[in-house]
Amino acid sequence: MLPYRLRLKRIPPNFHLAIVLLLGSCDAQKADPVPASPPAAPGRPGPDPRAGSPGAPGAAGKRSFVADSKLPNLLLITVCSFRSDHIGAYGYSRATTPNLDAMALESAVFEGAWSNATHTGASHAALFSGLIPGHAGILDIGEPLRPDVMTLPEVMSRYGYRSSGFIDVESNFGAEAAGGMARGFDELQFVPLAQVGRAVQRWVARDRRPWLAWVHIRLAHLPYGAGPPFTTKIEPEVASWLAAVRAPMIDGSHDGVNDAFAGAMAANPVLRENLLALYDSGVHDADAQIGVVLDAVADRRATTIQVVLADHGDALGERGHFGHQDVVQPEVLRVPLVVRAPGIAPIRVPDTVSLVDVMPTLLELIGAVPPAGIDGRSLAAALRGGALPVKPVLAQAVIRAGKANTVRLLEVLVRPPWWLTVDDGDTTLLQLDPARGLVAPPSTDAALFSELEAARAAASAGSEFREVRPKLSMELKKALQKQGYW
Repeated sequence: MLPYRLRLKRIPPNFHLAIVLLLGSCDAQKADPVPASPPAAPGRPGPDPRAGSPGAPGAAGKRSFVADSKLPNLLLITVCSFRSDHIGAYGYSRATTPNLDAMALESAVFEGAWSNATHTGASHAALFSGLIPGHAGILDIGEPLRPDVMTLPEVMSRYGYRSSGFIDVESNFGAEAAGGMARGFDELQFVPLAQVGRAVQRWVARDRRPWLAWVHIRLAHLPYGAGPPFTTKIEPEVASWLAAVRAPMIDGSHDGVNDAFAGAMAANPVLRENLLALYDSGVHDADAQIGVVLDAVADRRATTIQVVLADHGDALGERGHFGHQDVVQPEVLRVPLVVRAPGIAPIRVPDTVSLVDVMPTLLELIGAVPPAGIDGRSLAAALRGGALPVKPVLAQAVIRAGKANTVRLLEVLVRPPWWLTVDDGDTTLLQLDPARGLVAPPSTDAALFSELEAARAAASAGSEFREVRPKLSMELKKALQKQGYW
């Protein structure tokens, strides 16, 4: 497919997938001026206290864009299905990620980072809004971002930043754009992987204004990779499973297929090793792309904040789980978060943090004011060696409830070593074990249980949940099906 560019100034809530798929360039009219001090609704910015800032009112109450060439640029790289425990900088033994490992030596590496969701749309909602999925409005695939939620590029535009997203032309990002995740970006560029680096390089050199460049990489996603340096062979049983999970579900579920493959793996360890090698090959390919993108802006490194993170991980047979849809497990929710920024010394940060913290952190680093009422908190103090208050992470997921078009809400509160799950009214307290994953605690502490449940309920309050899945076009369903979804 040929590369194409979609230039945007405002993404309306009912933006349709068909618009995203149009080839060519679409120049939109400039958006109406946004008041500098809108009402402080959740996820919307309050008044900017800095007189004369780019967000302050100009003539007739219009936005005043003052492009400051001294403001740092921002490169944000998100990698789909990118497990932190398969990354060298996080202790993995295979040389899967030489480029990210080299970056990590000069960065703040967050060792306790978690996603707030198990699929890309909800995770990106948390990342770009600073809100948990239920507050942003995107819990399920195809749901829309709430119209009153302000995104990272929207806030940065008030400070004179231009923005672009660079997405693999084969990606299913159309569903997210249709739901409002593209809101605030000046343009989206859908390009073949081989052209991403050059596209980024051309765009950042276009003018002198500070910029936000977001690159989304999907090379670690199902059906994984098959090539050097880890394997060039796919075992027949693994190939059959990969084909089955990309076919239409039976009774709205892949559970039968996954159960059979889990049994085969238990009986034949070669199958698990082959699956791990395939996944690691995909991770290696994703890392190579990270290297290409970092090289594309190498001449601007001294003035650019660089962030690499994952939207979620992937289960590879642990306790019978595979993939990430409907899989609320540590292997899916634990993610890498690496930040390299001017003036920030290399540091390992052990604190528990999550994707909702990224937006306020980046805004503080550029001197911007975050929206009022967001769920995230700035991690800037930790980047400089300071301590962070203990704050648990809330993750939310919608789980199929019998039929494919109905779902139930599952929530997890993570406060290591504790893992509290609330699933359809049933509450379970488990413990994170480094070697065994989730295990039953040796004893039950009623006070601790009540404390964690109260924290979960407070964090979740106000979440919007719909029991019926949104209707998706047949074209989108087929695209998602090829990636192991419905």
